[in-house]
Amino acid sequence: MPFTFDRDKMNELWPLGYGYLTLEGRTRMYRTGQFLRRRYSHQFSGRYISPRDIYIRSSAVPRCLESSQLIAAGLTPPIGNWKWKSDLGELWQPVPIFTIQRWREGLLNPSSTCIYASRLFDRIPNSSIVKNFMLLHQELIQNISCIVHENLHNHRDIRDFVDNLVSSKHHGHRLPKWCTANIYKQLKEIFDISFRFDFTGNIEPELRRLRTGVLMNEIFNGLDMETNPNASRLSIYVTHDSQLFHLQDALGFNINQLSLKFGSMLIFEYSKQEDSVHLYFSNVPGPFDRITVDELKIPLCEQNLTRIPLGYLQSKYKNLFLDLDEWDHQCGNRNLVRQQQDS
Repeated sequence: MPFTFDRDKMNELWPLGYGYLTLEGRTRMYRTGQFLRRRYSHQFSGRYISPRDIYIRSSAVPRCLESSQLIAAGLTPPIGNWKWKSDLGELWQPVPIFTIQRWREGLLNPSSTCIYASRLFDRIPNSSIVKNFMLLHQELIQNISCIVHENLHNHRDIRDFVDNLVSSKHHGHRLPKWCTANIYKQLKEIFDISFRFDFTGNIEPELRRLRTGVLMNEIFNGLDMETNPNASRLSIYVTHDSQLFHLQDALGFNINQLSLKFGSMLIFEYSKQEDSVHLYFSNVPGPFDRITVDELKIPLCEQNLTRIPLGYLQSKYKNLFLDLDEWDHQCGNRNLVRQQQDS
């Protein structure tokens, strides 16, 4: 089927639903679970990771919830006493997936309700950096707008437009004739840079804390076994590419350092013996490709070491940490929360 921009025809192009996991995406997420099982099962009793050993928290968006279920299925298939039926029960078992309403999701959804962050976000298109960038590409944007009969006002309109183009190309759909290799390259550059504008603190530094503070607080507290002795040994957070952009920026990485693709992972490992944290990055490729894991040097640490004491890391990032109450306060959400509770 040829590429389409017609919103009414999206389900023809994406038969499982526009914005939902494709068949390839389902396979990728299941492989992610299998990969995690191979990497960590030797650290658990009987070399088996059970549903009681893990904590999975997901953004409430359907494709994230689907991804969570597939990761769980690949990570902890039933064996022994965990088998509960002679057919399905030998292949799959229920695993709790935790989530909360999307508007309250300060942890994993960068579009969750944060009144102050929304104000900062709304200012970005009017910044001199973005305006100058848009002027440089004005002719291309106007030409594309005329060709496809789309009103592409700002970098966000273009990102949404090109997102479908990139996904279609990735899945082998035929692109329109006007989309030559050179035009696609230019649009992809605009697409990539738009993430840097919106999902880092380069233009609005306070967005780092407001959009990653709750997640970073949870990650680093979860690694601290002295403070949280009952924390799960393996915690998985299923989120969005935009949230990963925010997180890698908050950690101090240049946004171009880590090439985010479908199924990208940041892995935080804590070694109790060394009292140190290792950080890894992985992209889960196609169904027949090998999964690779790269150890990262943490940028905010002296000499860019790969093995960093947990306490040192906590001290480096503590100004970003927020619990949910602090997040509500800094976002200016208190009245909104009360209204929701009273309704």
